[in-house]
Amino acid sequence: MKYLKLTSILVLFMAVVVAINSCDLTEPQELKYKGSDLVEFKPITRTMTEVDTVVGTVAPKVQLIGEQREESITIEVTVVDSLTTATPGRDFTMSQTTVTIPAGESAATFPFQVNFTHLIPDSAVIVYLQLLDNEAADIKAGVNIGHFELTMIGKEKE
Repeated sequence: MKYLKLTSILVLFMAVVVAINSCDLTEPQELKYKGSDLVEFKPITRTMTEVDTVVGTVAPKVQLIGEQREESITIEVTVVDSLTTATPGRDFTMSQTTVTIPAGESAATFPFQVNFTHLIPDSAVIVYLQLLDNEAADIKAGVNIGHFELTMIGKEKE
């Protein structure tokens, strides 16, 4: 009986110690990203089929990683020819080559048009876009996240 009482007191004491140590009695801290400012595409990949749309718009988000700016930020977007198998002007069209993140915002979309009418059935083509660094604003394109890859798949043969 004495052993059981001593064990119960010890377990209660340990529970109190754990509970006290689990409580964060310090002031809450604001979590801030502390690295270099980056931009990324979100998502970085997408697959579309002709069933989704024949002619339409794709608009991946360009996201700022870092503090919002008091001025708008313009980021250049380029087509990576060596990784793109889609034909510019036929399979896809970009009416702009920049995206602007407005002042006080963290993101903007980069819309471009896609056209499936020329795709061979059961075939796929890729549009590969890359964000470029903006040295004047001290913003770099994320290494593994600064690109967007769209796979366009032609309608299956019936």
